Amino acid sequence: MARTAKAAATTEKPVVEATDKPVECEVKDFLKSHGSIMLGTHFIPIVGGKVKISAKTKEIFEKSGFLK
Repeated sequence: MARTAKAAATTEKPVVEATDKPVECEVKDFLKSHGSIMLGTHFIPIVGGKVKISAKTKEIFEKSGFLK
C-alpha cells in the first residue's frame, strides 16, 4: 500500500511578518545610559535612547522587557 502525505492544516497566522525595514523603538530608562544591548553575539547600539531593530528582534526585546 502506497503512503500518502496528509496536507498540513495551518490555521494560525504567522506571529510576525518579515519586513526589510528596521523599526525604531525606545528602550527603558535604565538602559539609556548604556551604549548597546548584547543579543546573542551581536551588539545593538542605543542611540538617543532608541534602537533600530528588525520586527523579529523587536518581539524578542518586548519579551525580555527592554522596550517601553
